[in-house]
Amino acid sequence: MTWERHAQERLRSYYDMIAAEYDWKYQNAQLVYMRRVERELLEQHLCEGKVLDVGCGTGNQVLWLARRGNEVIGLDISPTIIQIARKKITREGLGGQVSFIVGDAGHLPFREEIFDSLISILGTYNHVSNVEEGFTEMRRVLKRNGKVVATIINKWSWIQWLKAIWKRATQWIGSVLR
Repeated sequence: MTWERHAQERLRSYYDMIAAEYDWKYQNAQLVYMRRVERELLEQHLCEGKVLDVGCGTGNQVLWLARRGNEVIGLDISPTIIQIARKKITREGLGGQVSFIVGDAGHLPFREEIFDSLISILGTYNHVSNVEEGFTEMRRVLKRNGKVVATIINKWSWIQWLKAIWKRATQWIGSVLR
């Protein structure tokens, strides 16, 4: 098994494992603020029509986009998360304009130039082993003059620094208590 394939399998396993608590896990003040900013960006820059949500998670953005009249395809690496997203869409009666597919953000399983817009929220492309290939894939599936709205969490993000500090602090506390 290649390193990339192994990383994908670990990522899929992780998201399958947390699928039931995904919506709860990703609910905090920072993310509520990020969602508000993302929705403002989507309202300003998204093309109407066929939209691909890469790393759709449990379908919250897919649901929002479908309610606005878009045809939406949600793609995620986790089959378990896709099942939860499908249930949400079915409950809302929007199954006719939404479909889901299990897939990899770095290798999009679509023909060239079929989407008017592509979104990728909450750092999906942080998990892609070759980000340049991932961005090339975005361009490949977008129609000419298509739009992309994506968030990428980088190593300079203050939340990443806090996580690193917390991890080191808990390791130190653990070593002192032993």
